[in-house]
Amino acid sequence: WNWLKSNVGQGIFSISLGVIIWGIGQGIWTYYVISNPGEEAPTSRLIDLFYMTSIPLWIYGILRLSKATGARYGLKKPIAKISVVVTSVILLAISYYLLVEVARGGSTYFTDATPMDVFIDLGYAAGDAINLILVVVIFGLSWKLLGGMFRKPILVILFSFVSIYLADTFYSYRNAQEIYYNGDISDLFYLLTIACFGIGLSMLDPVTRKATVQAKSSNPAAVPAAE
Repeated sequence: WNWLKSNVGQGIFSISLGVIIWGIGQGIWTYYVISNPGEEAPTSRLIDLFYMTSIPLWIYGILRLSKATGARYGLKKPIAKISVVVTSVILLAISYYLLVEVARGGSTYFTDATPMDVFIDLGYAAGDAINLILVVVIFGLSWKLLGGMFRKPILVILFSFVSIYLADTFYSYRNAQEIYYNGDISDLFYLLTIACFGIGLSMLDPVTRKATVQAKSSNPAAVPAAE
């Protein structure tokens, strides 16, 4: 994809870098858990720094890919603009209800918690919602504009953002309720997220695609013998 000189290359690099940084954060999380097995959720802000740095990188990567595939033209449609607003309101409302009203006792949470705690607790959900909105709206409304080579990878990457939204929402809710433990349902979604990122990004790799095409061409379907 001509490395960083193309929109596709920039998109793949940005999303991949986000995954790598997220993985560094996960490595630090694992270190703290091994060092202190009795602590299910480490409170180090260094971990949050790495995790949250991934979000803007993923947003930039989505925008680069959408520009390369022509999917950005979907936002020019009136229905696309309406869908952005409606989807944004729905996702943010669901996130607020689950993470503030249900998990943290309502609006009193904002007076009891520090500004940093509020930013960290709700920042994940807000960032994930932005990513999910961009992917669903831009690529969903421009599905017919996507070439065949982009459809499957984009679908897998789309599921990655659905999965990370669910993972962060489950984690934030369960951690607030003090019922989170390492290896619960939120960690299952984190595992699915990283696996799908890897699969989707590798499907966009020209080398991988070339090898797949060559493999298919070297094993043509058997031709029926002439009678």
